Amino acid sequence: MVEDIRPHIRSAALKALVDYWHSKKHGERLPARRDIDPWEMRSFLPQIFLVTVTQNPMRFWFRLVGTGIEAGYGEGIAGRYLDEIELDNVQKDIHDQYEMAVREAQPVYSRCDYIKDDKTRLRYERLLLPLSSDGKIVDMLLGGAAPIGDRD
Repeated sequence: MVEDIRPHIRSAALKALVDYWHSKKHGERLPARRDIDPWEMRSFLPQIFLVTVTQNPMRFWFRLVGTGIEAGYGEGIAGRYLDEIELDNVQKDIHDQYEMAVREAQPVYSRCDYIKDDKTRLRYERLLLPLSSDGKIVDMLLGGAAPIGDRD
């Protein structure tokens, strides 16, 4: 549940995002994309992304990616599938985390540390929050990512 992951989150933007997502839930019913208002998230909008989930096979397409995320990654991610993005040796782990958020219909928090082919080191924490048009089957993910320092 949301209460279990919040103590692990270091970024104020990601804490605000998980609180926002939780405020949009309707009891046990997951929030839908229509419940999400970018204006309400304007203070942390650069750190969020929105992913469409496709099935058979399960793939993850980045609809929207905040400017802070793309700047940190060093190139555009919007309009691409997760499996088309260079993720070094952590590709499978990251894909598995996205699948877990979909299959369990629960938030997934993780930290990532890897080096891209261009020798850029990426260290960040990530939050994946399920969205559902019907309140049950996850068809989108609302996500957030924030850099973490060497001391974290």
